[in-house]
Amino acid sequence: MVRAFSFVMCMLGVTQALAVDRPAVLLEAKIEYVKQTAAARAAYLKSIDAEVARLEAGGQQEEAEALKSHRGARLLGDISAEEYRKLEAEASTTEHLEALEKYIDTHGECRATLKAAYESVIKEARFIRRNEEAADYEGELEFFLSGEYVPTSVEVIKPKPFDVRRIQLRPPEAAPETAQKIPDVLYVEFRERFFTIAGAHRSSGGRKNADYGKGVVVEKTQEGPATKRGYLMIGTHEPGVKYSMMTTNRTELTSILSLDELELDTVYEWSVKMIRDEFRVEVRLDGSVVASTRAFGGRGADFGFYVTVSRPETRARLVVAVE
Repeated sequence: MVRAFSFVMCMLGVTQALAVDRPAVLLEAKIEYVKQTAAARAAYLKSIDAEVARLEAGGQQEEAEALKSHRGARLLGDISAEEYRKLEAEASTTEHLEALEKYIDTHGECRATLKAAYESVIKEARFIRRNEEAADYEGELEFFLSGEYVPTSVEVIKPKPFDVRRIQLRPPEAAPETAQKIPDVLYVEFRERFFTIAGAHRSSGGRKNADYGKGVVVEKTQEGPATKRGYLMIGTHEPGVKYSMMTTNRTELTSILSLDELELDTVYEWSVKMIRDEFRVEVRLDGSVVASTRAFGGRGADFGFYVTVSRPETRARLVVAVE
């Protein structure tokens, strides 16, 4: 009887393992990871804003701008929270450092939880001899642990907060990412709340010396005043590379503010405010406006950023963080 019971329990275990939807389980774990890390990051950034306000109220404008720059570098992925802690350990208040420590601890807990989810689905896949499936999970887990892969809202949450486009400038067009009529030049990578448009011109298609690249639509137009803000940083300046903010309406493309004159490896703040049918755009450095424009939006218009290259092997890199 005991042996029979043991056999039944074993078979139930096998049946449960076979019935588990491992991709769905892992997707749910990724969604929870994105939500929890976003909440922790929001609380952490709120503490930075409070510290900036304290410095400004005390007349320490230079220190406040430096802290804003560190905030931007953090959002752009240029420095880690641990590196930021070293930079600000002596200058920040106890409350701010406590918020930073809490963020680091929470982020570590989120990573440990997702790692456990990976290990669980790998174990189940191995148990039922789905070895190729298990190997795929193991490879993704390895990338996650090394920092080369992080689940993002673009991957796991709908509707997606960004829209990738293929870009050409002559004639100007912002086609869907899968469109074949525009050569597939450059790549877009999403990480937490920032994205990177980068790569080199290696496509053999299209016209010679034409400007092709990638763009990212950031914000869908909303009724009434709406402001979107963040940070950006340019990584290379090579001949034939163009960086710009844009508006799009379906596939129509308008370059509204060139970023070509910005300095390399420098954190800039950007903001876009929609008032009626007008986009009001500003780019700031250390609190001072270095570039601005007003552009017609109109019904259905979106805004975003693009990068194009026109010469073979030309490299480009733009990193944009969105609040």
